[in-house]
Amino acid sequence: MIAKFQVEFVHTTKKEVHVFCKYLTTDINYHISENSYLGEFPVRWLHPPRATDKDGNLRYDLCMFALKNVDDKEKIKVNNIHELWDDYVDVIASFNLVSLGKMIAFLKCYPGKYEEEYILEDSSKKQWTLKKYLFVTGSVETYEKTKKEESENIFQYLIQPVGHEEKPEIGARLKIYRKQ
Repeated sequence: MIAKFQVEFVHTTKKEVHVFCKYLTTDINYHISENSYLGEFPVRWLHPPRATDKDGNLRYDLCMFALKNVDDKEKIKVNNIHELWDDYVDVIASFNLVSLGKMIAFLKCYPGKYEEEYILEDSSKKQWTLKKYLFVTGSVETYEKTKKEESENIFQYLIQPVGHEEKPEIGARLKIYRKQ
């Protein structure tokens, strides 16, 4: 699941728009990159503000996003819920299991685990369809390794090449699109 946030309030200065959001999916790890979005709004950076609730307890569920475009202050609305998004995933490993007719990729997914089908595209315009999240283990060690990778937002996916038979290159940065 991708990280979700609910807008609590928006603070603007002449140069920046700060969006304070409640983190709704606290069981999901996420990372911010230079290509991250809060919904449709490009994000410059994220900061955990020091805020307290009505009882004086620190709020660990509050995040402050600085938007890249000041003009977005008119578009973002209090109480709206937005998914964290990123334009890219990074290929950590990929395997073509020819005998099974399957292709698997380990992908670094900044906003969290993708659970729908998406289109992946490399710099030469080769595409793959992100078909399905996989959780494959065979031993306690493999289970622990997989859980560690997932804590770093590295997930295993079944992927399908579109119009070719090649696997994505390790280290490649793939553009990710929502499937239409």
